[in-house]
Amino acid sequence: MQFIGNRYEILDYDDEIQVGKLYTARDTYYNRTVYIKLIKNVEKLRIGFMPDLIDESTVLSQINSEHIGKLLHIDVHCTEYDVYYYIVSEYFRGESLKNFMYNNILDRNTIASLAMNIVKALEIANINHLYHGSLNPNNIFIDENKNIKIFDFGITKANKGVNLRLDKELSYLCPHQLNIDYTDKESDFFSFGIILFEMVFRDLPFGNAYIDKEMLKQVDKGVRWSLLEYDKSVEDIVKIIKKLLSRDNKYNTTQEIVIDLSNIIYEGVELEENSEEGTVKLNVEVDKVDADMAAIIYVGPMERDVEFKVIPKMETLTLVQAIEDEVEEIVPEDESEEVEIEEENLAVVADNEKSSNNVILIIAGVAVVVAIGAVVIVKAKKK
Repeated sequence: MQFIGNRYEILDYDDEIQVGKLYTARDTYYNRTVYIKLIKNVEKLRIGFMPDLIDESTVLSQINSEHIGKLLHIDVHCTEYDVYYYIVSEYFRGESLKNFMYNNILDRNTIASLAMNIVKALEIANINHLYHGSLNPNNIFIDENKNIKIFDFGITKANKGVNLRLDKELSYLCPHQLNIDYTDKESDFFSFGIILFEMVFRDLPFGNAYIDKEMLKQVDKGVRWSLLEYDKSVEDIVKIIKKLLSRDNKYNTTQEIVIDLSNIIYEGVELEENSEEGTVKLNVEVDKVDADMAAIIYVGPMERDVEFKVIPKMETLTLVQAIEDEVEEIVPEDESEEVEIEEENLAVVADNEKSSNNVILIIAGVAVVVAIGAVVIVKAKKK
């Protein structure tokens, strides 16, 4: 039996507890299951780490995200020979993405869906001026329903942006982390590209090394794409990976990644982004227009999918009522008049003239986050 801080009983260790590894533990104070990680006072640890991490935990506690693990407790654990920091996080019933990807055959849709959930976490973090800085498949957990939760947010930022190299593995670090110990949101994009590469190829794009300079040399050599063999079905995912790992033609925002992943997840959907108006238009082909039709839109700043049910009325499709409770509160049910929101917020257009090739146009902009009340659907003009 191994206790940390005279409070947390480690449940899943072998002979010894490793620094930097996430363990399952029982909180004897509250009789609950948690995750716990030990951090040793290593060379990379910066002065002020402990109080800064407490500050980061406060920020994280205010983020209500299903994809970001909350920090519950931070303290010091002393042994006869060493002093450790320990970090306690909320429990999430599942396994690491590392185990999951090597124990299962991941198809195109599974990879794209998992990738989208990771991007959702990064997006809500960016909105709150956070980055991860040590993203890897060992701190991403997945449950039986393929929901994911990412742990260790706040550790690198609390350490003045310096990655602690807790797992002694450098293969998920970006070039400027290896070169000058600088971390930003682009670091997360690069790490995410490596994780996505590993999901597709079950291998690391740049191999591994245990010295920063050696790892940087391997990254600088780049990926020899011409030598890689992969199924054509994942070609669009490979294009995303190439862009995530690129030094030049790279992603600048999480929204750009979301759009490319949406092209895969919603196959047959054409997406058009208008950066000036802050909108994204989705052209969706459907077999028919009926009462069972619904649209699910991921709204980034709300950090969740919002489902809208299409209700046909007479010769036109008139109103889409938001199923989400939070959205319903914005427009009371007893309000008799339909509220029209501006066209750049959200509009769905269905052409009843086409029996087997109807088109729904969904325009979802950032303004939807604060202004979703109702959705107006009008009949498309005859061509």
